[in-house]
Amino acid sequence: MRWIERVSVGEALSSLVLFLALLSAAPASAQSDEAATSIPDAALFKTMDDDLCAEISSTLGWQQFTLPFRAPIDLYYEGFYVAYEDGWTVDKNRFAPVSHAGHQGADAAALAPYEGYKYTQSLPFGALLMRTADVPMADISDEGTNWSVPAEATSLEFRINDTGLGDNAGEVFVCFYY
Repeated sequence: MRWIERVSVGEALSSLVLFLALLSAAPASAQSDEAATSIPDAALFKTMDDDLCAEISSTLGWQQFTLPFRAPIDLYYEGFYVAYEDGWTVDKNRFAPVSHAGHQGADAAALAPYEGYKYTQSLPFGALLMRTADVPMADISDEGTNWSVPAEATSLEFRINDTGLGDNAGEVFVCFYY
């Protein structure tokens, strides 16, 4: 497994401003009330460091993860990071798997005619998206971004930035340390 980044929630509080900016710029489809599927226990596992990880599938829409702690939390010791083995892709027949940052460069150019299939138009195909009850959509695809858990959140929902899920393949893992 390739571990991308581990951040504390305390370091990540500034990302809430990014969440709100994306919310105001998000298209109507990204703010829909589409129900989430609960992540089954079989898709959860613990790392050697005792972090709890959830497998986020590229073939499902919104997937809900119930937080293993209650907010507010100790802002210096709790947070989450994204990991992947082989990654995921929005078209298993044409494009190699990528990280949670999504398809870039030549892949992005080749996917341009299919922009209408993005869940959020302003982000790359294959980007990892997150929402909560208080934040309808947030981009957590940037590998340099610090992420926080919104206050009072009891669950988070994740998905791939794609609406044509039938030809997708792979998964990424969202891991929580607390």
